[in-house]
Parts: sequence; structure tokens; C-alpha cells
Amino acid sequence: QEHSLGAINSINWARILAQITYYFHAYFELLRQTKNPEARPVFVVPSGNFGDILAGFYAQSLGLPVARLAIATNGNDILDRFLLSGAYEKNAEQGVLATPSPAMDILVSSNFERFLWYLARDNETTPGSNADEQASQIIRTWMDQLKTDGLFRVSAEALTAARNTFWSGRCSDEDTYKTIAKYYTRKDQPPYLLDPHTAVGVYVAEALRPKIQELEKQRAAGPLHTVCLSTAHPAKFSEAVLKAVNEDGTQLDFASILPPPFIGLLEKPRRCLQCDNSADAVAQLIVENLSA
Repeated sequence: QEHSLGAINSINWARILAQITYYFHAYFELLRQTKNPEARPVFVVPSGNFGDILAGFYAQSLGLPVARLAIATNGNDILDRFLLSGAYEKNAEQGVLATPSPAMDILVSSNFERFLWYLARDNETTPGSNADEQASQIIRTWMDQLKTDGLFRVSAEALTAARNTFWSGRCSDEDTYKTIAKYYTRKDQPPYLLDPHTAVGVYVAEALRPKIQELEKQRAAGPLHTVCLSTAHPAKFSEAVLKAVNEDGTQLDFASILPPPFIGLLEKPRRCLQCDNSADAVAQLIVENLSA
């Protein structure tokens, strides 16, 4: 507070607030491109900590006409498993899997309890009670169960409500690599280089195509368009991208796709500050450099 500094990580509300704008921008861009006011988006979002897609839920709650939000997970698939079973369960024995999409490598999703609060308030509370307070107590109980038992379950009504908002799908490491290679080496359209997180989303979007088509028939209204949120530049994950493309038989000159600020970055002088391995030492180092 003294220095007005904060970490804009995935649970910081300021970051989620900014991410809400992505969905509105994408929707209005869809209307501009299709020139059809009845067009509706299905957003497919690579997700680990549930922050980006939580922003989509808030955008929908603010009135954005979204046909469906779809969660795309890698092998760390606690969100996909929840929507399949209604059980939010740690995979404690297996632990966190190291995947080609490391920003999604999580054991539990740190933002998910924010959505669970709405789910509890609207489906688990007793009529006539203070629904907000009761929902908070339910969340506390669920989180305690997660700590002690490794899982909790929601009611059938709550699971149905969650499925009415979210779809989900899972992408393996192998399919991540294959999707990157597929879009870079395609012949019918110009090559597109996906980073491994976006590849997870694109793979799940393709897998959900039959459900999207069925929903479009049920709506009997305007067309549905799949919008997959691209979550990183491929240059940030060069190892996974090069493995995917080069194993497919295509040699990628990675330097050719680097953003200008990245070119020659590793050859520039490095400046490092060292401190003791403690939070207090890190805080002191930050304060000293702010004052310098």
C-alpha cells in the first residue's frame, strides 16, 4: 500500500476486470465481420487457474450475448473432470503434470471458487435465508473438504447450472503438439503458428464442433461462431513449438517469427540483483530500488 504496488497475477481482480474487455471486443468484432446482428459467439478458452474464462462469465453476466463458454484444459484437468462428474477433486497421487502448456499446470484452480460462490448462492442455499452469507459458508465448507478429503461434490442442480454455462474438454500433450503442427503445415490456408496453450483451446474447439452445431440447430436463430482465445505468443514457448513443427518434418526458422523486441535479447548484457531467500529480503530489495 505504501508504494502502490501489486502483483497482477491470475487472482488479482484488476487483471480479471481487464480481461472482461476481451469478450466485448471479440463480440463487436464478430458483428462487424459477419454484418449479422444475430450472430453469437462460443468462446473457447485455455484455462488452468480459471481467471480468463471467469472474465467471460462476468461479461456474460453483464449482458454480453454469449452462446456458451468452453473450458479447455491440458492434462491437469480438474475443471473438465468437475463438469463431467460434479466432483471437484485433486489428483493428489499424480500431482501436477508438467505439460507443453505450463501456464495451465495446476492442481486446483485458484479462481474457481469465485464461480462456485454464484453456483452455491443460486442452487445450494435455503429459501428465506441470507443467500449471500449462506453461499459464503457453503464455499468455506467445500474448501475445507478439499483440504481434508481432497474433494467435494456439488448437488445435481448445481452441476446442471454449471453445465448450462460451461462446456469443457481436455487436450493431451500429444494432441497439443499435433495441433501446432497441423495449423503450421496446413495447405488450404496460410500457416498459423499456435503457442501450446492456444493449441489446447483450438483442439478442444474442434472436438466441440458437433455440440456447437447441435446448439445452433436448437437455437433456430442466428449463426454461432467459435472464438478461441489465443493466450500467448509462440516465441515465449519456443521449445514446445519447435518440437511440434520440426518433428512433423518442417524446419522452422524461429528467428523469423520473433517480435522485434525479442531479436538479439539473449545477447544483451544481463543485470542481476541477489538477495536472501526470504519474502522480507525481496520486499526490502524492491523498496531500496524504488527509492534509488
